[in-house]
Amino acid sequence: MAQYLAYQGTLINRYFDKDGLRDNNWHLLCFSWRSSDGSYKIYLDGVILKSSSNYQTGHSIQSGGVLAIGQDQDSVGGDYDATQSFVGSLSGVNIWQTVLGDDVIQAMSAGCNMWSGDAVSWLQLRRAKITGVTIKPYAECSLPAALCGVKNVYVPCKKNWNCWVLPAHR
Repeated sequence: MAQYLAYQGTLINRYFDKDGLRDNNWHLLCFSWRSSDGSYKIYLDGVILKSSSNYQTGHSIQSGGVLAIGQDQDSVGGDYDATQSFVGSLSGVNIWQTVLGDDVIQAMSAGCNMWSGDAVSWLQLRRAKITGVTIKPYAECSLPAALCGVKNVYVPCKKNWNCWVLPAHR
């Protein structure tokens, strides 16, 4: 799986470099995978960059492992290469136990910090002991004017999800 993710990382880096997305603006990057048919999608700002099927069909991601963010690890317990480290800022990392619909991912790309994964949430990660990382207070982000109302921004919420309604930004 590490080779696959490294391959996809190369694909995504190509988009970042080519399209100038390393611009200090907020972007949503999402990887979605379904075990039952092996289908996956890679989204950038709510737009599908790549999709396919039959990848690791029938496999599952077991609990009890280590979540490495911003670093490539070629094998479980293997070493890290500092030259392969992510350099930048993250405003959220969330993992869900179910595949999110295209409409939900598109909605997520229109704002920030409105969603919380049910397997791993950004709030949990911010509270965890993390070494070699500077955690800064939350920064505000602007939402597109089309999503902003006089009172609140509507956040669609499904059963058993953690959702919030945030004040509108002007």
